[in-house]
Amino acid sequence: FPVMWSCAEFWFHRLKNVNGVYLAPNEYSPEHGPSGEDGTAHAQQMISYLFQNLKDAIDILGANTLDISEADIAKLNDYLAKTDKGLATETCKQANNGVNNGDLLLREWKYSAHTAGQLGHRHMSHLMALYPMDQITPESQYFTPAVNSLRHRGDEATGWSMGWKVNLWARALDGDHARKIIKNALKHSTSYGT
Repeated sequence: FPVMWSCAEFWFHRLKNVNGVYLAPNEYSPEHGPSGEDGTAHAQQMISYLFQNLKDAIDILGANTLDISEADIAKLNDYLAKTDKGLATETCKQANNGVNNGDLLLREWKYSAHTAGQLGHRHMSHLMALYPMDQITPESQYFTPAVNSLRHRGDEATGWSMGWKVNLWARALDGDHARKIIKNALKHSTSYGT
């Protein structure tokens, strides 16, 4: 709990309030590098997840057993309610891998023209809420856009991103696709460029 609270305090100081919504300023994109943009999807997903888990921990442990004031709890609740969750959709504009123009995709940046990111890029940072976190479930309105985003990017990957895609496909309830990625990861490479 002390580590979680310390992380939350960091974000209390770093987040900026834009029209009543807390955004992580000047964030980094694994795909495009230092973007100088506010509110990248993965940052917002991780921060809101931290705040929710912290609230859950307080509920489980009991506020009276923790070294935390009512004002601290009120502050956490305010940030939890007003922090952008990093979940937004857009319509596909470039059909790929069975995802058609007009299908919903999860946006990589909510406030930027970069939107869904590059086709074929191996990183999936905007899908943190699907895996390793659990903010996007099959019942969520963002489940199909997340699966479409995963499909839209394709299966090509290297190393760590192949492992991540295996887990993403498992969370997408598509074990056959997860197995396909595992088989790709374990076959002998014919190219060492990517």
